Amino acid sequence: MPAWQRFSSTPDKRQVSSSPMCALTSRLQFQLQFYDQMEENFPDIGLVELYNAEKMNYEWIDTSSSLFKNHMKNHIQNNLKNTKTIFKKLGGEYCAINVQEAYIHKLAAMFKK
Repeated sequence: MPAWQRFSSTPDKRQVSSSPMCALTSRLQFQLQFYDQMEENFPDIGLVELYNAEKMNYEWIDTSSSLFKNHMKNHIQNNLKNTKTIFKKLGGEYCAINVQEAYIHKLAAMFKK
């Protein structure tokens, strides 16, 4: 059987539940959420055209507007808070990592729990 077929076939339930990796993954449930502080504190560069991937179109945004800055800051903070709340309800470990900071100590602390 070619290698690609071995990985694409669905394994037997007995094989999955008895594998050591399944036991390991059932105990280690965690989520890493990376964020950039620059998204929260968007630079004041005036009127720019940005691509909105959700709407699949370009939009003109006034980055110097306090309305825009408050919206971005609240959106990022709410996203981090909601993601943490949801994942804690599911029973997993959660770690938010700022891409501009050192992350090794945060990861080590999370895995020690």
